[in-house]
Order: sequence, then C-alpha cells, then structure tokens
Amino acid sequence: AGSIVQLDFGEAGEQKRVNLIEAFPGRPAKVFSIPLTRHKTLKNARVTLDGLEGRLEEFKSMVRMPEQRISRTVRYQKTASPDSNSRRRSRARQHIRHAGQMTPQIRTDRLLLREWRDSDKVPYGLLNADKKVMEHFPSVLTPLQSDEMVDRMATAWVLRGFGLWAVERSDTGQFIGFVGLSAPGFEVEGVTPCVEVGWRLAKQHWGHGFAPEAAAAALTFGFANVELPNDEIVSFTTTQNLKSRRVMQKIGLRLDPAREFDHPMTPGWHGQRHVLYCIDRATWQAGVTR
Repeated sequence: AGSIVQLDFGEAGEQKRVNLIEAFPGRPAKVFSIPLTRHKTLKNARVTLDGLEGRLEEFKSMVRMPEQRISRTVRYQKTASPDSNSRRRSRARQHIRHAGQMTPQIRTDRLLLREWRDSDKVPYGLLNADKKVMEHFPSVLTPLQSDEMVDRMATAWVLRGFGLWAVERSDTGQFIGFVGLSAPGFEVEGVTPCVEVGWRLAKQHWGHGFAPEAAAAALTFGFANVELPNDEIVSFTTTQNLKSRRVMQKIGLRLDPAREFDHPMTPGWHGQRHVLYCIDRATWQAGVTR
C-alpha cells in the first residue's frame, strides 16, 4: 500500500518522465505522469531521486493530487535496444496475461467481450492498417504502434478497473476489434474529465450490428461498476463520421451541440472538429426498463 515513484529513461540515460503510481488495496491503481527535461543524465536523475522524498510538496503540486506517502521503491527502466526486442516481447506477453486476469468477460447474444491476448496483435494490426477503418483518424498505425496500443489497452484494466475489451464473434471465435470504456488523457473544458464508450471493428464485420450490441453491454458495465464524472458516459468522433454517430444514437446517446470541440491531440488536421454524444444514468435506466 502506498505510492511508488517510477522513473523511465530513454537511450543514454536521458530522463523521460516521472510516474507516481497510487496503489491501495481494493482500489484501481492510478498513474500521475510528469514529463521531464531530456538533458538530465542518469547520474543526475539518481541525485534527483535521493532528494525526492524531501520534495513531496513540490511533486504533489505538479501532479495535482492529495498527499500520499512516497515509498523508497524505485524502478529504473531503459528504452529497449534492438538486441533486447525478444525480451521486450516476452515481457509484453507476460504483462498481457497478467492484465487478462483483471479483465471481466461479458457475453452478448453474438459476441464475447474478453481480455486481450498476444495473438490479437496480428489481426489488430491489420485492422489499424486499413485506410477505410482509419478514415476518421489522422493516419493508419504501424505494426509497432498497433502492438503498443494493445499493451496500453490491456494495462488500463489493471490501472483503472475498466477499459477496452477485445471482441470476438461467438459463432466463429474470430477476433473482430475492440469495444469498451476509456478515460481520455487530454483536457477540454466542458468535456473532460469523462468516461467515453468507443469501438473499432474490422471492416468485414461492419453492417451486422456488432458495434451497438457490444457498446450497449459496455454501457451496462460502466453504469454498474465505474465511477463516472457527471454520472454520464460520453462518446465523440469527427463531425463527418456518420457511421459512428449512428451507433451512438442506436445505444441511446444524444448529441450535445454545446460540447462540440476541437480535439487538442490533432492540431491542424482536417478532422479536428469533434461532436459529442452523451447519456446520463437516468436516461440509460429509462431505456433499459422500456
């Protein structure tokens, strides 16, 4: 119990960020990350660590969190070199297996929402390389970017107690994409903090109603198990993504024109303008009981 300070380092000992991991029994862990200057050497970073406990107030103000005890447990982690790629992949597989133990399974009429597996990375990479699937994103993903996204999605279940499920068809056992809940890391006034329901399915599985079927199950899980800002779940997409907007409407979300926003992570992109749909608990419960 307590908080752990984790320092991550880049090549040649360059310091990338400090992570404060808040972990208490019976609660999902929370991570507060602070980017640091990249010119500090590993030696200087160790000096910084030695004085970190005495700088709790400064650190606390940087991460905007209540006072917690900082333990002396510190992990040093360097960017993997090409020679260590096999070890990195092995650790990633072990990490996904561990995260899978934290991921609840949900069955709908035709789908299984389940934990992420290392075998999902290849089909998920193909999905993310499809220009049609990624039409309303700034670009397709490289295989490495796609693999790293799988690792992050698996980790979210450990850190937050909710996240994005891998989705497979019950009739064939085929992996078809993801559906679930996430907490955006960016800040937009009137939008964040929030919990978002989202989905991304392979193109050959469009048009069967799989996205609304799985997303409806994610809403049920969210209202039953997740602490929701404003007691609501939102979803947002580019103004031109009509297919996703129809899914949002099918699962009961309603457009909130006053919360339309420019996505801060995509400056200058033609699809930066986003619409937001939302549903609060009362509206969701009314729909469920009809």
